Amino acid sequence: PYSEKRLNELKGKNIFVNMTADWCLTCKVNERLVFDTVEVQSLLKAKNVIWLKGDWTQRNEEITRFLNRYDRVGVPFYVLYSLQNPAGTTLPEVLTKTSFIEFINKEFP
Repeated sequence: PYSEKRLNELKGKNIFVNMTADWCLTCKVNERLVFDTVEVQSLLKAKNVIWLKGDWTQRNEEITRFLNRYDRVGVPFYVLYSLQNPAGTTLPEVLTKTSFIEFINKEFP
């Protein structure tokens, strides 16, 4: 699970932060059609990407601070961090499997 402490401990590694909530329909669609697919799971494993999931269902204050840092007010919100890009690359709210794979391959060559 996501925490500021955990994210800071992992700096310099390949990280995908997935901010989501149980009530978020777009989040659920992205999870089902993109993140939970064999192709995406295999790619993340091959690229040694660490998955941090933040659950904002109950409006967690730590996640709210994370969203505010990027001028976001809600979920879904996705960020990729790498050694080459420690500030993070934000992704669009609506993803396709193809677009997500492209983002992963570009961020983590």
